[in-house]
Amino acid sequence: MTDESSAAWWQRKDLVIENNELVFAARRVGELAAQFDSPAFFYHAHRVTDKLKGLHAALDNAGFAGRFKIHYAMKANRFAPLLTHLKGAGLCGIDACSPAEVEHAISCGFEPADISFTATSLSQKDLLQLSRYKDVFINCDSLHTIRHIGELCPGRDIGIRVNPEVGIGYGENEKLRYSGAASTKFGIYREQFHDALALAKKYKLNIKKIHFHTGCGYLNQQLDSWSDVIEQCLWFIDQLESVTSVNVGGGLG
Repeated sequence: MTDESSAAWWQRKDLVIENNELVFAARRVGELAAQFDSPAFFYHAHRVTDKLKGLHAALDNAGFAGRFKIHYAMKANRFAPLLTHLKGAGLCGIDACSPAEVEHAISCGFEPADISFTATSLSQKDLLQLSRYKDVFINCDSLHTIRHIGELCPGRDIGIRVNPEVGIGYGENEKLRYSGAASTKFGIYREQFHDALALAKKYKLNIKKIHFHTGCGYLNQQLDSWSDVIEQCLWFIDQLESVTSVNVGGGLG
């Protein structure tokens, strides 16, 4: 057994060195590797579930019990057995960013209503494909998307992804921000927002969600900056009485 006082920082209960061999999820990695071609990737389903349970507990303890939903960003890992396990655990939905991801999620057992969709630069073909899934919740990140969703399925509930022109990244790293002083393709800007509302009204689209995703990998040291991001996003929320939820995106380190 490994002496915990001298263990490497990355070692934990299910990932340890025993007798000079790497052991993962109670399996010797050398033996696992010998069974498969290289490279091979191994996942511990119980650890995935435990991390999700920990996130649920943290949000419950913060006073949000019964008031939040967690969506796993499929672009992080599309491995079908992993997605099927996530569905079976019943602890999260899916965040998808292409029509193919929507279909892949459904093939792994998720219902369309389990899926939140946000993407940029969508083609007419993409939007037509999405419109066939009436229960997938679509976050529109451009005037173009609002217009074409309205033409394809007027009266639908939608979200709007906004760009508050401020962002946050791990260590204040500019490259880990999705919005800031430089213009990006991610989201609708404040000066476009009333045009977005007018388009939604024209097609009787119901704006139920505001979505902002402004950073990546931020930790405790960046929480003050995160508060500034929230403050800027409140302006968009305050423009609407129909909003029932706010999507704060990913980014947590």
